Amino acid sequence: MTAEPPSLPGYDYVRTLSAGGDATVFLYRQRTPDRPVAVKVSNGRLTDRRARMRLRTETSFMADCSDHPHIPTIYESGVTDDDRGYLVMEYAAGGSYKEFIRISRLTADQALTVGIQIAGALYCVHLKGIIHRDIKPGNIVLSDRGNPMLSDFGIAASIYSAKRAEGFSTPWAAPEVLSGVSGGSEASDIYSLGATLYALLVGHSPFEYGYRVADSHELARVIIGRELPRIRRDDVPEAFEAVLRKAMSKRPEDRYPSALAFARAMQAVQQRCYRHQTPVTADGVPPYPPPAPPAPSPSA
Repeated sequence: MTAEPPSLPGYDYVRTLSAGGDATVFLYRQRTPDRPVAVKVSNGRLTDRRARMRLRTETSFMADCSDHPHIPTIYESGVTDDDRGYLVMEYAAGGSYKEFIRISRLTADQALTVGIQIAGALYCVHLKGIIHRDIKPGNIVLSDRGNPMLSDFGIAASIYSAKRAEGFSTPWAAPEVLSGVSGGSEASDIYSLGATLYALLVGHSPFEYGYRVADSHELARVIIGRELPRIRRDDVPEAFEAVLRKAMSKRPEDRYPSALAFARAMQAVQQRCYRHQTPVTADGVPPYPPPAPPAPSPSA
């Protein structure tokens, strides 16, 4: 069911941007200040305590993180006259990578840049005790200047409350989430970011790229039990593919210990292969890794 655009004081409806099972996103024009905004509206009414709590949770999570340049800013939230929850947030005029990969691919250097930027945002999210739980191309949106932003915290959870998996997207979910062992963790977010970067290079989720599957149930079995397919692009450095393979290891303990460590590994590949590094943006973290210590001089 798709929501109808609500009448919101101070905003003028422009058009529908996207529709999902739980919510619809509309483009509005805010009158003061004069700017385009995205308004996410729940498709159903918030008639029970759980639905209202979910809206408050998403609002709280996004507000806690929206000072980061790679997370959309949230401006307002509330409940419409017909009891639907809504969020008013920064408008991503460039769409999302879900639309992008239908028609194009990133170069390896471009994918590294996006990966480092989003990993920095994810590190900040994790420092605040938040697990995103639904990182995928459709949830990385682009500003009008092409700035990637990690969006949609609708099924996010506290690190301390992510006990049950729900609402995740099968192609991007970690094996332990699909098997029900975990409701989501920092490690599963790192896996999903790795799977997303893989898709930016090949145009499909990793296991849909490498295997023929009949439905989501078979896809889940393949993700849990089969080997990660190789990236069949000669222009993607082996070092980058190795970083993604580590991020997407079957066992959570074999992945990077943090999103920052994942970002640093990508910076190292970018420096080695392309002679530059995209900075990491995170409070209290240097944008670039410290220089390697000089090699000891040979003894006389």
